[in-house]
Amino acid sequence: MRGFILVISRNSNLRRFCVDNLVIRGYVAVGVASIENECQVLLHNEEPQLILMCGELVQLEPELTTLHNQYKLEAIPVGIITVQKPEREWVNHWNIAGYIAYRIDTQRLMAMVHAWL
Repeated sequence: MRGFILVISRNSNLRRFCVDNLVIRGYVAVGVASIENECQVLLHNEEPQLILMCGELVQLEPELTTLHNQYKLEAIPVGIITVQKPEREWVNHWNIAGYIAYRIDTQRLMAMVHAWL
């Protein structure tokens, strides 16, 4: 499964929205609620081309720690969909490629994806 997009969100509606819109447009996308419970085998065998994470910044930090420390995916672009604007220090610390507000629509989602792929 080369070149897939990993969507991580505990919000099932937002996760489904992202995955459905990516798949409709020809991308291979996998949606999970969290890394630890659902995609350990996948990340040990395959490397995503892009990671989209949805949620509050504090919620995302444990997932980002796991991505960086356990799976060594710090070189993979990570896009954040969140209600709060992240501080520059936070973005730099976690090597975030970009973020958009929670009021996401298909056009904004695809613009973010196209910027990194």
